Formats: sequence, structure tokens, C-alpha cells
Amino acid sequence: MKRLNFFYLLLTVLFVSVAFTACDDDDDDQLGTDTVPSALLGTWSVGSATTLTFNADGTGTLVTPYGTDILSVEVPVSRATVTANTVSYAFRYGYTAATNRLTIAVNGDTESYYIDTLSETTLVLVDGDDILTLTKTGSSSDTGGATTDDAPELLYGTWGYGGVNQYTFASDGTVSTYSPTTGSVLSTSTWTYSAASNLLTVAGSVYMTIVELTEDHLIYSVPDDSNDTDTYILFRSTGEAWTVGDLSLLVGKTWKSYNEILMTITFNSDGTGLATYADDPTENTTFTYTLDATNNAFVITYSDDGVMESGTMYLGRLTENRFVVTRSVYSDGDVDNDPVEFYCE
Repeated sequence: MKRLNFFYLLLTVLFVSVAFTACDDDDDDQLGTDTVPSALLGTWSVGSATTLTFNADGTGTLVTPYGTDILSVEVPVSRATVTANTVSYAFRYGYTAATNRLTIAVNGDTESYYIDTLSETTLVLVDGDDILTLTKTGSSSDTGGATTDDAPELLYGTWGYGGVNQYTFASDGTVSTYSPTTGSVLSTSTWTYSAASNLLTVAGSVYMTIVELTEDHLIYSVPDDSNDTDTYILFRSTGEAWTVGDLSLLVGKTWKSYNEILMTITFNSDGTGLATYADDPTENTTFTYTLDATNNAFVITYSDDGVMESGTMYLGRLTENRFVVTRSVYSDGDVDNDPVEFYCE
């Protein structure tokens, strides 16, 4: 049975790696100081899910799906902006006209690239035998087109997962992004929405296709590093205190959650249940369960390759249509403190 250690695995990672296949390890003070070609300014995409934005003041931002290899520099998570499915890095850059080279500094490491092609739509960077082609997706003068005329009003407000806020979308076209560790606002930028494609764009670089939007939850898909899509869910943050209702609220219902794929869990009234996984039906698992009202938990027992295993799931919240597992303790000694949030319709 797949365990419920989904969404905040990234909180336990000390270092993340991005690749932009490096060449020179010059010091950070060796950035070029010549005037940057105006065509370079703006946002460029690498494939379907990674973007680089070059600002006029010599700063920039790299946004990439978690775990993608684009810039070979190890950057502490504390220096990155981490969301559910992307990592964003701030960088500095400079240009040297005599050699037509672009130099990018991330976390003290400096990498240099020859600009083979630069137009209003295409940027080709060369590092030895390696060639990186980028396509422009937005100009430096873009405000994000942050009109909200076509946006559904249900989108406005704060959204999170497992009790941790992630985004606040305002009707004036601004969006706040939160730290998954401290809950404080990390950045404020703009967002746009296309009604024709249901595409929500955050900061000109995070592309979220809205699959389902209700008063209570937002389901969206994003491209991954293999040009496929992953699906996630956010819940509206109301600020109300969490409570754990009577555990019988779990019973007789099928509950859903998304973390890359759809997972469901059903508690039957006879003490049996079923967990399903949309990406791999062979992982679907039947189980038995008991309710532990003293500890606000439920205990599931299941077979894992013929070996009986069990897990105790401690609840931080339980209502008529939502529950959050805040801690999972398994019979093999594993303990998972990452929150997992489910809903039922």
C-alpha cells in the first residue's frame, strides 16, 4: 500500500539541485558590466515547465519543477521559494559585449554562456558542446496582464494544503506566495487567467491549468519535467480553528486527495476499506480499520506483499467533508509528519 507521505516531502530536503550545465566557476564579482541587449529582458521558457526571467536591473528568477536538472548549482532551500510543485531561485547576471557572453550567478556560483542567437523570440546559449534553446514567453515590461475580468470570483482568497497557506489571489491581479515552513509571505507578484484555456499564470512563470474550482477547493494540473502533467489540490483557507469531530464522520464515505495523481480512500461501515491510486490500479489496497477516539486516530491494517502491516493515522482535523492526517506511524517503525488532506463530495 502506498503510504500517505505526499505533499510536503520537499520540506525534509536540505539541498535541491538545478542544472544549467555549468562551465566556469568565476567569482560573483566577475559579472559583465556592459549594457544588456534589450531583447534579453523578459521571461524565457526551457521546455514546457522551466522559465528564466531577466530583469532590467541585473536580477532574475529561475522557476523549475521540483527535481528538474537545468543549472548544476546546489542551492539551500532557505535561499529558494518553494511551492507545492516548483522551486524558484533568484540570480544576478551580467553581459560582456566583447565576447558576447552572458554570466549568471546563483548562490555564489557563477556560470558563463556564449550567446549564439538572440532575437525577440529565441535565445540560444552555448557552453562547449552543450546548446540550450529558450523561447520568450513574456517581455520585461509585462505586468502579467493582471486583469481579472475573466477570472472566476471563486479564485479570490487564500489557498493552502494541510493547514499551510500557499497562495492568496487578490481581485487587483496580485498574488502572495507563502513559505511552506514559516507561513510568512515570501513574495508578491501578479497573476493572470485565461478563460479559454482555464490557464492560471502566477508571476509569469508558474502555469496552472484549473481542473476544478469550488467554494472549498481548487484542483489544478501543472506540466512536469517529462512533458506530462501532475495534478494537485488546494483548499480554501478560512482561518477558523481546527477541530476533530466524531470519528464516525469518516465512515460510509469515499474521500479524495491529489498529489500528482488522484488517491481515494473509502471507509465501509463493516470495518473494511479500499485505497485506490489513479496512476497504478495494481497498487489499490483493501484494508481493515478501527477508530481510536481517545487519540483522534484511525488504525488501518493491510497486506504488503503478503506481510501484514499497520499504520496509525492521527487526525488534526475532521469535519463532515474534510479531514487532515497530521502524523502517520507505521508498524515497521516509519513515522511521517507530512500532512495529507482529503475531502468528500
